[in-house]
Amino acid sequence: NRNFTKDKSSRPNNIKYALKPLEKEIVRVIRTLTWMDLDDLAYTIKDVIPRANRSNVYRTLRDFGISQIPQVKKEEAKILCEHVHDLALLGQKQFTGEQMNKFIKRSNQVLKLIK
Repeated sequence: NRNFTKDKSSRPNNIKYALKPLEKEIVRVIRTLTWMDLDDLAYTIKDVIPRANRSNVYRTLRDFGISQIPQVKKEEAKILCEHVHDLALLGQKQFTGEQMNKFIKRSNQVLKLIK
């Protein structure tokens, strides 16, 4: 029997987070340097932080306010991916004139991003 009618909270007094503060900082730094999407980031981090999973990586990104990738960063990532793809193709075959012009144009864009 109880002397009160209000239910007690079922929430634990101390919430235990899966990632420690240093591990959260690693997630933050990798995200802001690479701007990988959530799934790629969680997969990459798993090698460094074995207990990291998609959920706690997302919570960490949300807590830092970087869960959404800015549109500018998405465009930069697309340019870099296309450039890496071009480099791989260049090692396998010769480009046509049009392909070479696109490659040179994209190379200049990559150099501007690095600047």
